[in-house]
Amino acid sequence: MKRMPARKDKRVAIVAGVGPGLGAALVRMLAGEGCSVGMFARSAQFIGKFAAELGSNALAVPTDVSDGKQVTAGFREVRQQLGPVEILIAHASGSVGEGLMKTTPDQFEQSWRVAVLGAFHCAREAVPDMLKNESGAIIFTGATSSLRGRGGAVSFSSAKFAVRGLAQSLAVELWPKGIHVAHRHHRWRDRHARGAQEIQTFRKRTVAKARGDRGFVLGPHSARSQRMESGDRSAAE
Repeated sequence: MKRMPARKDKRVAIVAGVGPGLGAALVRMLAGEGCSVGMFARSAQFIGKFAAELGSNALAVPTDVSDGKQVTAGFREVRQQLGPVEILIAHASGSVGEGLMKTTPDQFEQSWRVAVLGAFHCAREAVPDMLKNESGAIIFTGATSSLRGRGGAVSFSSAKFAVRGLAQSLAVELWPKGIHVAHRHHRWRDRHARGAQEIQTFRKRTVAKARGDRGFVLGPHSARSQRMESGDRSAAE
């Protein structure tokens, strides 16, 4: 693991699933907002170089989020080096296989383990810190496949649908406890040029809504939470 000096005077965020596209852009955004950011990814080389570039605001923690023990160890490392986690962005996913007959059961399961089970592991580790602080924010990133299955992408689309369901369920469960939960999907116009445009959309639609008296973190009194209080569970979408 890439160890950095402890920075416990800042808000602490974890981005799970950091690659050179949107994941890296999210890390840059959070660091720019004054957060210390723990980065989870299977590629130690990429996040190690990225952490060196960002300096003391970033901590690289090589982690396979589909492995619960690795996630527990990763959160422990972040707490020790940076402090309790207040913000979680669950972004890890993987598209494997090609259509029903060319996707093996192992590939289908692996896609689910990374996207859905990984998000579940990360949320279970983050929420106790947020409950102690009586506030927190969990953002699940999605894709067009979160809303509409894409032909030939049976593993990816089904996993993304499941992440959206997980987000909706947690939003209803956690908002009375002061934890803001949201799912945000993006429609990539050019999947090879993602980054700047998508992060502007994320900042506008999600970060702005998650600001409150405690900065990025918002308790249960947002418009979204008020809709859920009245029974509109679609507010988590």
